[in-house]
This record gives sequence, structure tokens and C-alpha cells, in this order.
Amino acid sequence: MASFVPVLDIETKRQRKIFATKYLQIDNGNMLTNAMFGDEQRFVFNDSGEISLHFGSHRSNISNSVAVWGCLSSVSNNGQNVLKKIDGRLDTKQYKDMLDHYVVQYCKNYPYIHDHFPVHTSLTIKQFISSRSIYVLCDWPKQSGDLMPLENVWIHLAQTFKDRDIVAFDTDSLWIELSALWKKLCVDGYFSDVIQGMPQRLREVIVKDGNWIRNY
Repeated sequence: MASFVPVLDIETKRQRKIFATKYLQIDNGNMLTNAMFGDEQRFVFNDSGEISLHFGSHRSNISNSVAVWGCLSSVSNNGQNVLKKIDGRLDTKQYKDMLDHYVVQYCKNYPYIHDHFPVHTSLTIKQFISSRSIYVLCDWPKQSGDLMPLENVWIHLAQTFKDRDIVAFDTDSLWIELSALWKKLCVDGYFSDVIQGMPQRLREVIVKDGNWIRNY
């Protein structure tokens, strides 16, 4: 989610509530705890080395930044938690490679969830997903970054850098810090905990009548 949180319109809130209600009725929301989630984020550093999340343009020539793609899945279903560096900005070629290497094998039986970013919804990617028989959850609601576990992860990464005074003065060191913290969170079981919070996110969407919820 962006630093500026937009007001959700009535239809968007309705669709979010419909989605939450539907998947809570399917095994109390546990179906989504077995899903794989994919998302992108760009991290930036300033002249003082402070690391933060980038919001705004998706152009490829943003200085002092590293763009990453991550995927999370339940360890109970032999999933994997992967962080990959994006070359410039995400395009269909890079995304197909990532899907092929990290998603195809897992998501024949378990759903893959990504948002409505234009690369994800392009005809090229839709055709690739169909050709590889990837099971994509097609009714993920728009403007639902607050439901996406990886949005929680990105915020947690940035906050951890801030709390521990971890700095970066070049893109190589930024990538090293991102990779190291990602590996630690994987070992600590943080990713599994975030995914297990999906049913609670759904319940809160219903309580909020489809409006934004807090992060878990």
C-alpha cells in the first residue's frame, strides 16, 4: 500500500467484503494460508543511507534504489520463500522467468495470488499462466494491498532497517542487506506467521464493511 491511502469507493469495498466472506466460508479461510503470494517492491536509500520503501513511479531509472520480487508460501505444503532482484523494472520476460522457476511447480494444486499490476494482467502473462497450468486466484479484489502478506513483509523490512540503524550507500550494499534480512526472517518463521494471518485479515475486512484494515 502507498504512503497516501486513498478512500475506497462503495463498489471496491463491496467487492472486498464479498471476497472476504467467500473465502472465510471455505475452510474458515485456511485455503488462503496454503496459497503462494507474489509481489514487487522498490527500496530506496537517501544521502544519509536511510532505507525506505519507494512509492510512485514504476520507471526503471530511479536512482539509489533496488526493485525486488518476492514470493511467500506455506512451509507446511513444501512451499518456498524467495526474494529476487529485478533488473530495472519488472517486465513480462522477467516475470515469466520468475513464475517458471518458483511458482509453476507449487501452484498446480495450490493457488497463486498476485495483484492487478499491469504486468501481471497482461495478455502475455495470462497466456503463459494458462500454458503452464498455474492455478491463479482470479477474484483477488482490486486495491487490496492490506490483505497481501507481502505488503506486510515490505513494511516490516523497512521498519527493521530503521529500528536497527541499518544503512546503505550503494545498490550492492542495499541488496546485500535485503537478502540477509529476508533469510533471517525465513529462518525465524516470520513468513509463515504472516501467511497464517490471512483468515484474521478477512474477518477484519468484514468488520470494517470492506474498508482498509490494519497490517498484521
